[in-house]
Amino acid sequence: MLVIGALALFAAVALAGLTNKLQRIGTATSAAVESVRLGHEVQIELMLDERVEDELVRTDIEADLQRRLVQAHEHVSSTVERDLLAQAESSIDEYLAAEAAGIDEPRLSEVRAAAHADLREFVDLNVHESRAASDLAARWNTIADVLAIALILANLTAGGWLMWWMRARAIAPLLELTDTVERFGRGDKDARADESGPLELSEVAARFNQMADALASQRSAQMAHLAAVAHDLRNPLWALQLSLDAARASEPTDEARTRRGLDAAQRQVDRLGRMIDDLLDASNIEAGHLELRRGMHDVGEIVRELGEQFAGTSAKHRIEWCVPQEPVVAVVDPMRVGQVVTNLLTNAVKYSPAGGAVRLELRREGEAAVISVADDGLGIDAVDLPDVFEPFHRLVSGKRSGAGSGLGLFVVRRIVQAHGGEIDVESAPGHGSKFRVRLPLLQSGITRDEDVVRAGGE
Repeated sequence: MLVIGALALFAAVALAGLTNKLQRIGTATSAAVESVRLGHEVQIELMLDERVEDELVRTDIEADLQRRLVQAHEHVSSTVERDLLAQAESSIDEYLAAEAAGIDEPRLSEVRAAAHADLREFVDLNVHESRAASDLAARWNTIADVLAIALILANLTAGGWLMWWMRARAIAPLLELTDTVERFGRGDKDARADESGPLELSEVAARFNQMADALASQRSAQMAHLAAVAHDLRNPLWALQLSLDAARASEPTDEARTRRGLDAAQRQVDRLGRMIDDLLDASNIEAGHLELRRGMHDVGEIVRELGEQFAGTSAKHRIEWCVPQEPVVAVVDPMRVGQVVTNLLTNAVKYSPAGGAVRLELRREGEAAVISVADDGLGIDAVDLPDVFEPFHRLVSGKRSGAGSGLGLFVVRRIVQAHGGEIDVESAPGHGSKFRVRLPLLQSGITRDEDVVRAGGE
């Protein structure tokens, strides 16, 4: 492109220079031709003056002669020409003066011959200049032809080079990138683009490769997670099978043993149900099918009921809850808010294996209802905090690990966001964790007691 631009600039400058040069040559040629014409006319007027006897006619001829000499000064283009014209005028004036004085014929003929000689010298100079200008114009015309041919060849060469460059550096990489994208779309997940070609195209190829690497990494993580989930699902099924076998093997009269087996089986069923619910909720969220049945509800009542339900679920843990006496009304889906609190309480109990207090609190902060769940358990390492709400992420740092789908906190965050709220966490290893959920107390767009809203993923 730079070469073609330089050629175009050179052609424009050369064309302007040639035009200016030819214009000057044309002007010089025109002046020389006009000087030749006037010189010949003065010679004719001078010869007529020699032969005319009538004084009145001679006076008119002499006036025309002087007028043409004045016109000749307008076309003088050089010092030499100006000197010759002045010399011719002087000779003509001398002749006319001698003629008027009536000098003898030999002397008059001599003066007349000198005037004609000076006029011929003036005319010959202009003829020479006219021919020189014509020859110069011809040479410049030849130069213009050669330059035009050279520019045409240069443009053809530059155009061919540009086409080759476009094909090699732009079109070929673009076609290769298109083919790579098509192969990736057909299922070739190892397809990667060649990051060559122009800067813009190489950046597109680099971003495609980054996207493909991210998708491959995510797919690998999902496959690993599915394998882990399958393993986690097998554990409660195995425990459930053992509990049922123990119940069947017990004596009909041993009701206590049968009851213990059924209770253990129920716990495993509940555990399986929670894991399956997490998987279904995550799938619905990603597909944009999460439904919220929102209405005006007292968040304090939801929190209080869940605190009471969890109070006796663990012999090692003490569930403490604090709820304001006055209603904390918000536009929420009570089942989904209960799911959020249940998940947070379950995690607090699970990741506090030594027992201790689990604190559930609701308070009003401005135009938001803030639900917090805190424990004194294992806590979360700093490296895990940025990804704690990501899907398919299970905390394995330190001693904090456990069976589960790895989707619970991801589902919690999406439910909170679907309500127009936000969730955050503070934690440190060995000092427990504290999750805070902020839900807006006022929300626009609610015109009935209950609205059904489909909440899509981010």
